[in-house]
Amino acid sequence: MTERTTTATARVPAPGRPARADSRVAGALFVDMDGRRARYECYRTGCPNSLEGPVRAIDRDPSDPTGKRLLGIDGLTAFISGVKDQHLNTHHRSTR
Repeated sequence: MTERTTTATARVPAPGRPARADSRVAGALFVDMDGRRARYECYRTGCPNSLEGPVRAIDRDPSDPTGKRLLGIDGLTAFISGVKDQHLNTHHRSTR
């Protein structure tokens, strides 16, 4: 599994742990291109849903009533493109 992150100097908290008060990172998007997975972790204090995903290309598409269609790369790309904004709108009543 190859997970790429560019947060080494940004004081990212450990997964599942809240951010420190002086942290510059409020959330992180992790994308595994080998396994075609992605997840978003929110580090804001008191977040009611700190983990979005993980989403995989081989997951079933929730919009397919037959339950046979897979999410695929397009569905994974859509998750990656919109997860931060959707999370902020839903759980923090904010666009940023």
